[in-house]
Parts: sequence; structure tokens; C-alpha cells
Amino acid sequence: MTFPRARVAVAALLLLGWLGFLLYLVIDSPRVILSTPQFLLAEAYVVASVSDANGAPSEVVTVDEVLWAKSDELSRLAKKTVRLADLFGCGKSSGYVGAGKYVLPLRKSYGALEITPIPWYRGYQHGPPTHATLESAGLPPPHVVRRLPIGEALERKKVLADAGHRVQIYDEELRIYPHTAEVRSQVDKLIASK
Repeated sequence: MTFPRARVAVAALLLLGWLGFLLYLVIDSPRVILSTPQFLLAEAYVVASVSDANGAPSEVVTVDEVLWAKSDELSRLAKKTVRLADLFGCGKSSGYVGAGKYVLPLRKSYGALEITPIPWYRGYQHGPPTHATLESAGLPPPHVVRRLPIGEALERKKVLADAGHRVQIYDEELRIYPHTAEVRSQVDKLIASK
């Protein structure tokens, strides 16, 4: 009777050891994995210097290098200062870890540059939305407010709804990536596959 109990005890200890090892691997390896759909929708991949504005990224960045661009206009962004209004709402959950160099997937929308959002797919577990696009209809004429941080978008939605506007909100998740050798390697592989 003691031999089966000993086998169960040994098996339980091995299982706990294995689970502990897996937990150690999860905690000890903060790997950054690029969102491939986000990069496939982007019109340019750039390395930009992002400065800190009171714990949040500054909207004004300097593009150090254009890694890939869909158009000649976007390929001439290198060494230029650009404004990315939606960068201000990016926090730690979006990949911001402080001032430094970041890989940013960009696109043009309504004539302005913006960070390409991660596309939403049914059945895919997304992180919480970081930003939202707000559309309202009513009097005065229909109004579209482009991307806002999620908290500000929800506040504006309430104000507009209280004023009698029909309001639609579209959640978006933005992600930026610290420029590391590992991230650069992943971007190079995406560029090579194009």
C-alpha cells in the first residue's frame, strides 16, 4: 500500500516542480512580440526618439530611421520631427517604458500620421482598449473625433449623448515597441517577407 502512495507523492512533487519552472520562465522572460497584423496594416515602420512628458510619451517625436515605407513621401520622414497626437495616451500597457527609441508602425489618416492600431478580430482575445474613435450624429452636422485615449473618449461620449447626439464609439488598441535587438530582428523578418 505504501508503494502506490509513494508513486503518487513523487508524481505530485514532479508536477509542482514543473509548474514552478514554467512560472519562473513566464516571470523571468519579458519578451516583446510584435503584433504582425498591426505591422501588415502599417504604411511605414520607423525608429523614433520619444521623450517623456510627465510620465507619458510626448506627442512630438524625432524619426531617426525609416525601416520600411509604402510610399516615397513616408520614406522621407528620416531625421524629421513629427507630431503623433495618439502617442500621448500610450502607457505601460501599450509598450511605453520611458523616454528612448521606439519602433512605431505608422499610417496616414485624414492627412496626419498616426500609430496603426491592432485590428480587432472576432474570437481573438485582445487587451483592454487604449484608445477609441468617436463618431456623433445630430445637430449641428455629423462630427467625427479621431482617436482619443479611452477615458477621454468615454467622457466625450457621455457629454455628446447628454446633448442629444447619437454617438458611436469604436475601441482601438495601440502598441509601441522599445527599440531592442530582438524587436529589430522581428521587424527585419517582417520586411524580408514583404
